[in-house]
Amino acid sequence: MNTIDTLLSLTKGKEVILFGELHGTKEIPHLLEKFFRTLAELETFNIALEIPRSCQSSVDIFLMNGNEQHLKTLEFFKNISESDGRNSREYLELIKNTYTINKNKQQKISIFCIDLDVYPSGKTAQEEKEETLTKKVLDLAKYGRLFVILGDIHAAKKIITLGDKEIIPAGYRLASQLKEKVISIRLSPQSGSFFNRTKKIVSQENKSFDDYFDYAILLKKVSPCSFIS
Repeated sequence: MNTIDTLLSLTKGKEVILFGELHGTKEIPHLLEKFFRTLAELETFNIALEIPRSCQSSVDIFLMNGNEQHLKTLEFFKNISESDGRNSREYLELIKNTYTINKNKQQKISIFCIDLDVYPSGKTAQEEKEETLTKKVLDLAKYGRLFVILGDIHAAKKIITLGDKEIIPAGYRLASQLKEKVISIRLSPQSGSFFNRTKKIVSQENKSFDDYFDYAILLKKVSPCSFIS
């Protein structure tokens, strides 16, 4: 069974599907784009991306008229100085591909931007983010099957301990409420490099992190993402 068929099988019947990724690769968004294109032959669904909500109106307009300038002029996609890879050319292409699917298949696949631009509160930024992502996904799940692409820490279904710091991920929170309706899949690179403010090498030390998910899809090798500017 190839990777796309495996993903189709794993996600069948689930209402919320979390993909935990390593930001900043070319291969992961390419794989997801191919998966969504295949799935669109069978059904309609929605996609949630870990990008700022301020991008939502431009994404909505693009999905209506297909004018990619609405995406390319977003500061989010233009600014790479502090990028962790979520604003890559590859993810822009995934959004563009969704417009093509909708146009060719006469479908209505929506893309939702679910990250806040800032996290203003007395809580830690991490806790605020996990709570925010959880609430947004729960709200969007009312509108049909939802595929959510997150950094793998956010998509994990177990509590994470880093030194004296405890993280309760959105994946754990969602599983507590949605039970068997949610599945979390880690897209787990085994070698290569990625872009996160600088080029980094994939380490095998985090292989045990696969156990924090329902399933792990092993990717043999990844390479750094690219940008539009």
